[in-house]
Amino acid sequence: MNVVLRSLLVVVAALPLFAQTEENPERVPPTPTPETRPIRSAVELQYYSFGNFFQAGAGVPQRRVNALGAAYRAAWAPVTDGPDLYGRVSALRYSGGASETSYTGQVGVSKYGSVHWYDVYLEQTWNGYAFDIDETRASADITALAGHYSYGITDEWRVGTDAYLDWTRFDVDANLENDYRSLGFDVRYRGFGDLFQPRLGYVAGERESQNANDDASDRYWFIELRSKVSDAVDVRLRFRDRTRDYDNIAREDERTQWTLRGTFKQSQHLTWNASYTTEDVDSSLPGRDFGRNTAYIGLTYGF
Repeated sequence: MNVVLRSLLVVVAALPLFAQTEENPERVPPTPTPETRPIRSAVELQYYSFGNFFQAGAGVPQRRVNALGAAYRAAWAPVTDGPDLYGRVSALRYSGGASETSYTGQVGVSKYGSVHWYDVYLEQTWNGYAFDIDETRASADITALAGHYSYGITDEWRVGTDAYLDWTRFDVDANLENDYRSLGFDVRYRGFGDLFQPRLGYVAGERESQNANDDASDRYWFIELRSKVSDAVDVRLRFRDRTRDYDNIAREDERTQWTLRGTFKQSQHLTWNASYTTEDVDSSLPGRDFGRNTAYIGLTYGF
C-alpha cells in the first residue's frame, strides 16, 4: 500500500474520533429498526486486550498485547425501504511493536426487513494479523468476501446461511499463503419473547495453503442465547465447539470458546459495546495446547 493511500485512510478513519470493529468471525446482524434518513454515519473508538497474543503453548512465556482502533462507517439508502449501500474504513494500532498498524476498507450492501435479511461485503485489510496453521501470528494482507442471508419462516422462526471466503498473502515468501472458504447454517427462535432468544448453527470450512502440510478442514457448531433486557440493553452469550483436521499430517485440534457480548444504548446517538472471549485449544500435537482470551470495549457515536 503506498504512502498516499495509507495517509488517506488514517485521516478518514479519524474523523471525528478514533476506532475499528471487534475481531468477529461470526457476524451478528443488527436488530432491524425503521430509518427515516437516507444517509447515516457512525464513528467508533475501540480498545482491545489480547491475552496470549502469540498463542504460546504450555511452558512458553505468554504475552498480552493491547490495541487502540478507530473506524468510520457511512450507509446510504437510495430508495425508501430499499437496501443500504455502505462503506467503512478503520485503523488498528498494537502496543509494544507487536505488529504494524493495520488498515481496513470495506464496501457492502445489506437489508434487514421483516422477512428477508441479507448482508454482502468485500473487505481488504493491509498489515492485518493472521495465523499460519502452526498458530504463529504474522502480519498479512487479507482479502475477504462474505455473505449472509436469512428468511423469516414465521414471526418466531428464522433460518439462515453464511458464506465466507478469504485470501491471505504475506510480504515475504514464508510458505504461508493460504485461501479459506466456509459455509454455515443457523436457526433462530423468538417464541419466548425478547428476554430469551436462542440461536443454533453449524459451519464447515476448508483452508488450502502453499505448504500442503498446512491444508486443513474445520467444522464447528455453536449455540447463542440472546436477552434483550430493554430497548437500551442487549446481552448475548455464545458457546462454540470447533474441530480442525489436518489433511496431510496426523494432527487434530479441539477448540472450545465462550463469548459474552453486551450493548448499552446510552442515548439516541451514543452506544457502548463490550465483549469477552475465552478459548481453550486441545491439540493431538504435543506442546500445542494453549488458551487465549480477548477483551473489547467500544464507544460508537451515530449521526
